[in-house]
Amino acid sequence: DGKALTQDELSLMLENARKGLAQVKWSANDVLAKRESTEDLMSLDDATRHIRAAEDAGHLPKGTAAAHTKHIYEDSMVEGVGNKYAAQRFRAQNKPGVYLSVDANSFKHINDAHGHDAGDEAIKSLGGVLRESSAKVGTTKVFRSGGDEFVIHAPSHEDASRFLRHAREHVDALPPVAGQHKQSISVGLGHNFASADQALGVAKTKKLDPVTGQKLYQPGQEPNLGH
Repeated sequence: DGKALTQDELSLMLENARKGLAQVKWSANDVLAKRESTEDLMSLDDATRHIRAAEDAGHLPKGTAAAHTKHIYEDSMVEGVGNKYAAQRFRAQNKPGVYLSVDANSFKHINDAHGHDAGDEAIKSLGGVLRESSAKVGTTKVFRSGGDEFVIHAPSHEDASRFLRHAREHVDALPPVAGQHKQSISVGLGHNFASADQALGVAKTKKLDPVTGQKLYQPGQEPNLGH
């Protein structure tokens, strides 16, 4: 399997060879390694179905399948929000609708000025308000794709608009980080993940003066921006 042999494993193999219980065959490049087949591994979907079937049959405690699914698909920092793997699986479905790419403004400044613990708390609070905004709409899905970046899917423009209205209200109500950094977001909308990311890039340019390219806002003082 590509892992180094322990001293005990190597000693046992050589002792068995010395006793005639085993044979040691060296490869052409004289590298000896243990090998274990990883072929024909069950897919995640098949494994999940078997776990559910075993639970239904009484072979596993109730809640085993739900816990299994939660650990695989739920974000580790924001409860009730899909993680990066869940976002990838959802993206592969190519569902129609409106996609929103969301990014916290000046998040790096939080880490630099107030520490990574404050940054983690900012991610949790931002993720929490996005989750609550989604719950109020009832038809949207929220994923944390990494760091301070989130992706939301809405089945229609009306649902996307309702989500953004709630999100803006909740983000504006967040207390400033360390009493100084006001949280705000940039949002890009598109018909798929890629176009939403491109729109997010355009939204972020609104932080800069279009002529001089200089920053228009101090970190932690940006308004919510969108495109």
